[in-house]
Amino acid sequence: MASIVSPLQPIANPTPPKVIVLHYMPGPNNTAVLAPIGGIRTKVAPGRAVVFVPGDAGAANLTVTFPDISPFGEPPMFRTINGGSNNRVVREVNAADANANVYKYDCRVFIDGLLIEANGGGEIEIDPEG
Repeated sequence: MASIVSPLQPIANPTPPKVIVLHYMPGPNNTAVLAPIGGIRTKVAPGRAVVFVPGDAGAANLTVTFPDISPFGEPPMFRTINGGSNNRVVREVNAADANANVYKYDCRVFIDGLLIEANGGGEIEIDPEG
């Protein structure tokens, strides 16, 4: 298991959060994929803050859920993240297992009042260059 950094530990040189803009392409029966193509992977450095925001007009109440392990901390508290909230990556890079650095997430958002869900569409990769 990868080590974690305390979320309360001060950041020596604070940088602005990495903003992940999620666009949706609706599918049948209230399903969706992340646009432009499902399987979006965003590289983020350990200790960096991340903010998820919806990129579509009429979008509200975005939530991002990590079905397995969250890069932001231990479940259940950090399993589901609200859009617009600032969350710091507490996981370190796992040099022994590159796959352990990838955290898959699902999204839910209301667009003009209609619930849209995208399961398995996004990924965060913990990368020192992120």
